[in-house]
Amino acid sequence: DLTKKEKQDGFFNHGTLVAGIIGAVGHNKKDMAGLNWNIRLMNLKVLSNSGAGDYTPLVRALEYAMDNGADIINISAVGTDSIDLKHTIDKAYEKGIVVVAAAGNNGNSLKTSPLYPACSDAGSKVQKVLGVSAIDEAHRLATFSNYGSNCVDITAPGVNMGSLLRYAPSEGLNVAYSDGWNGTSFSTPLVSGAAALIKAVQPEWKAPQIYEARLENTHKTPPKDEKSYKYVFGAGLLQVE
Repeated sequence: DLTKKEKQDGFFNHGTLVAGIIGAVGHNKKDMAGLNWNIRLMNLKVLSNSGAGDYTPLVRALEYAMDNGADIINISAVGTDSIDLKHTIDKAYEKGIVVVAAAGNNGNSLKTSPLYPACSDAGSKVQKVLGVSAIDEAHRLATFSNYGSNCVDITAPGVNMGSLLRYAPSEGLNVAYSDGWNGTSFSTPLVSGAAALIKAVQPEWKAPQIYEARLENTHKTPPKDEKSYKYVFGAGLLQVE
């Protein structure tokens, strides 16, 4: 049973919000639509109801996802470095699985304060993870979003986002949708959902082809300073169509 504090804090909604952005079905007169309406979602819980945890459940969840047919893995979480996590990310890439990871919400440079798994391929010539920063409705970097071209590959909206909530009237959870959510956790599933659309069109494509297609087809206002632009937005703003 959920405690009163857990209901008040609402951390348990996090995975449902992410899943809704990726794949909530449209045209059913319910709440909202995600990016890919014809999708199978494998929701794996790696944190407690209070939002805390460590890498062991995440690594186990990644292994489970890989062993059970996942094509794309969305990780809307950050942490410090982990050898086990890096090895698992490497293994996912070798299997052709797309991994999309949040940049985090500290307003910091990931070059000086790296977070993982968004930075798991930092310094590598091989693209193994898509790190995602967040922009606001004015297309500027969200005030909370981390940045850094060594880890951020693409950006997407992450301010005032709406999605599905955990709906369980028996637990006193009677609301199925809300908006006003902020975080790179919610820009990341937009990129994952877009990757799933690419996979639907090109089912034989693996991570390298999907990464290339995703990063070469962004919206990008010609910057005055290419290096500074990349430091904040990576290859540019997610462009789904």
